[in-house]
Amino acid sequence: MTSKKTLRVAGPEDEAVEAARSAEPMSVFEASKLSPLYLRRALRDKISMDIDNGVPPRDLAALSKRLVDLAKEIEALEAKEAQEDEEEHSRAQAGVNAGGNKWEGTAAI
Repeated sequence: MTSKKTLRVAGPEDEAVEAARSAEPMSVFEASKLSPLYLRRALRDKISMDIDNGVPPRDLAALSKRLVDLAKEIEALEAKEAQEDEEEHSRAQAGVNAGGNKWEGTAAI
């Protein structure tokens, strides 16, 4: 069985997805204007790059801990987002099954 995708209006999140796919990571500033999820992803990317590029030993433990915490927060937010998407899809499907999206009338477009 194939799942149907629902159409929606493109928003800032879609721009963020495109930016995330580009070669350059999204800045923390840009991400902070979009959503908590994008902010955490940008922070994760920044911290991981900083660690890879070398940080003073005194900072490594704190940054590593924050990186692990961010990974857990991102996972929780993505799970919540997926659940909300599934609930929205279920509500939309219920409306279609109940005849809520039937076209009635002769309205011109």
